[in-house]
Amino acid sequence: MISHKRFVLSVIAVPFFIVCSVFLFNYVVDPFNMNGVFDLGLNKQLISFKADYRLYKAIAFARQPEPNIILGDSRMAHFDAGPIQQETGQVYFNNAYGGGTAYEIIDTFWLCAGQTKLKNVVIGLNFNLFNAENKLDLVPQAKELIDDKQKYYFSSTITKISFYNVYYRLFNINLVSENPKVTKAVFWKVQLQRTSDYYGKYRYPADIVRELKKIKQYCDKNGINLVIIIPPTHVDLQRKVDDFGLRPEYVRYKHDLAGIARTIDFDYPNEWTRDYNMFTDPYHFNEKVREQILKEVWGGKLCVGREL
Repeated sequence: MISHKRFVLSVIAVPFFIVCSVFLFNYVVDPFNMNGVFDLGLNKQLISFKADYRLYKAIAFARQPEPNIILGDSRMAHFDAGPIQQETGQVYFNNAYGGGTAYEIIDTFWLCAGQTKLKNVVIGLNFNLFNAENKLDLVPQAKELIDDKQKYYFSSTITKISFYNVYYRLFNINLVSENPKVTKAVFWKVQLQRTSDYYGKYRYPADIVRELKKIKQYCDKNGINLVIIIPPTHVDLQRKVDDFGLRPEYVRYKHDLAGIARTIDFDYPNEWTRDYNMFTDPYHFNEKVREQILKEVWGGKLCVGREL
């Protein structure tokens, strides 16, 4: 009888111990700074940030919301809030994500609007994001973890990233997957081939237009300055629009954006977009172009950018 009781207790105790250990491990490591209690000298900016941009930034914004935000994908994510503050005298929070989608831009706006009174919103929206077939949206998942801390501390995903952080701290080995290192020429070719992922199955996103109009209505009602910018892409990528027979949709896209809010367009054949050396790949401009866009958009000195 005693052995049976011990067996039952062990059956109960072992899972309980595992669950408690998971909670304690995630609470102490806290890979996304949910509680900020312990400082273990972890490089969360390197590990956690790259593991989940959306959750990392959502928690950071919730902890310290700012009235001025930047939304978009990796092209917008590279804008440093520091130089923008120097240019404008206003603090910005960059809430753009690598690999972000238009649907995530929309959800992130409402997430931010629900946490603070916004003043300035800058949205970067290229044509390859403006696609009803690209419905990836991980922002609700991030919001769920923020709203339900129990799910955060018991999440298997959070546990994995906690382990990645500790492993890097102990052995200086980054287990977060990264793109393989290749030459610029090779990567350029690969990126151009990837356009089939966006344009090969394109459907005009009437729902995105509708949601952007809702955002504009909210901004007008609440005195928020909304600006949409179309970041530059290299002409090699611009030509893909015609290769896939999407010129009418592309023209309509710019027309619709201009009808929603002030729209500044950099994505046309110009001195930047014709220059191979101004880009790291067909999608992403370099630091020099970034500095010039900052002066034009936030400094109010349009030169290459044109208002639609």
